[in-house]
Amino acid sequence: MPSAISTREVAGYTMATLILLGGIRAIAQPVAQADVFGVPISSQTTDYVVVMGGRNITFALAIARLLYKRRLHAAGVVMTSSVPIGVVDTYLAWKQGGWLGSGTLSHLVGDGLFVVVGYWLMR
Repeated sequence: MPSAISTREVAGYTMATLILLGGIRAIAQPVAQADVFGVPISSQTTDYVVVMGGRNITFALAIARLLYKRRLHAAGVVMTSSVPIGVVDTYLAWKQGGWLGSGTLSHLVGDGLFVVVGYWLMR
């Protein structure tokens, strides 16, 4: 009989789900997702947002698969190795809208939670 899911796994699945939903939105509604960053784009210049969505979906599925296999440490490594991506995303949001811009604070909080949960999974 499989053991119950742990609080750490729930936190990991929650972060993977949030990243997955963001990736799906970036592919389905790239202009709206770009507004989260405060980046003004038109419907003709959405390629980089769609690529970002694919990146996020890939990370989310990798993390979820590792969690499903109960490889918490490996899932934590994937999450914490994405720190440079979070830094670049936050920088882009800050560059477009300043510290109080539409995406900067949410990226700082989200990236911070992602790293904290990742390190928690590696315990």
